[in-house]
Amino acid sequence: MQEINLGNFNHGSCSSLIEELGFQLISSPELNNAEPNTIVPISIETLPQFNEADSIVMLGSNFSERKELDNFESHQLSNIKQAWSENAIAQSLDVSKAGRVYFIPAYLCLGLPGAIGTELYLEELKEQLLPPE
Repeated sequence: MQEINLGNFNHGSCSSLIEELGFQLISSPELNNAEPNTIVPISIETLPQFNEADSIVMLGSNFSERKELDNFESHQLSNIKQAWSENAIAQSLDVSKAGRVYFIPAYLCLGLPGAIGTELYLEELKEQLLPPE
């Protein structure tokens, strides 16, 4: 993992849903100066500036060729989970040490922008963020 792509606060329902749930989104100077709905790459070396975050939600996608569609969701997240777990900078963050990095397939809010995608995205967040009942 050499860089991470950040979407700004106006980047569709992915960020607006998080804000509506009461989370405060943090940003970087590169992203603050970008046009709405822009994705900005940041170097992995800038991750320590986000060390005060309580949680990190990573949206992952992987559309490399697959012969089978079973485990589609796992396939979407496998690369980003592996890259995060193997990166010393990412693992040095307090949020990583506390186990509060969550991985959500990006297609839930970007590829399914309607009510169904919203419901699936919120269900996935709920499942990961809340302890089992």
